[in-house]
Amino acid sequence: MQAAGYDGRVEISGFVAAVTVLAFVQGAYMTEVLRGAIVAIPKSLTEAADSFGMSRGLRFRRIIVPLMLPNALAGMSNLWLILLKETALVSVVGFEELFFTAQQAAASTRLYATFYLAAGALFLAMTLASNVIFHFAERRLRRGQAKG
Repeated sequence: MQAAGYDGRVEISGFVAAVTVLAFVQGAYMTEVLRGAIVAIPKSLTEAADSFGMSRGLRFRRIIVPLMLPNALAGMSNLWLILLKETALVSVVGFEELFFTAQQAAASTRLYATFYLAAGALFLAMTLASNVIFHFAERRLRRGQAKG
């Protein structure tokens, strides 16, 4: 392999490593959230769709997805907020994210409280904005359903 120019090392950038790890972990959790939402759909509804002769794709689009999304949205929003906070962990692999940048700026200027409060305020703003978006999405998806 040396003759071909391969020295035996594989280098992966910090960004690629961070995205890959977070995607696998969050993907596993998201799969479980979606599975739970699908299992929560009464079997009689899918049986009724079968009795009407709906294809699997049509049944999925018209029955399963509209009933699954309102149940899955709470878990999906929770996973999104966890993902926002987990991005601080990717600084371990060398990717500069918000908290790491605040740490660097605080260390160089000795204004620790200022930069940490600014980073915290940005995380809070992202969290609050996400909560508002998910609240409106949940209200829209639950239109026509009984409250309770």
